[in-house]
Amino acid sequence: MTGLVGTDPEPFSTKSCEGCSFRLGSTRRYKDRRSGEWRDAPTVWITVRAYRGLAKNMAASLRKGDPVTVTGRMVMDSWQGEDGTNRSALVLEARTAGHDLAYGVSSFSRLREKQDPEEEIHATGPDGGTAEDFAVPEELEPQGQPA
Repeated sequence: MTGLVGTDPEPFSTKSCEGCSFRLGSTRRYKDRRSGEWRDAPTVWITVRAYRGLAKNMAASLRKGDPVTVTGRMVMDSWQGEDGTNRSALVLEARTAGHDLAYGVSSFSRLREKQDPEEEIHATGPDGGTAEDFAVPEELEPQGQPA
């Protein structure tokens, strides 16, 4: 999914790891056949969530308004609202993320092993860890569905 970062990444903690989330707004453009002008379709807003190394790198690299490309899997978050009604929302669990270079330039800095991304100002991507580093924490896996 591509779009603009709508909120600065917010760090959070689970029982087993650190994470971060932000809102992503994606607006499709299309050419109106009648007028020949370019128009914007309604903006789609979705929460993006990441864990472990990717979360730290996203928090250190992304800011509100940045154009980004995020890949991952869509999951359904379910909870009970304050009024007792069941609620749900789609969430994009990020596997990779980076600046959309169609709109600007970026600088990449590979992190040294065990280096905190806060020490590396220009970090813009995963720190090269194993796939396990980017796996969803067990307590957040959907019940009854394979990982």
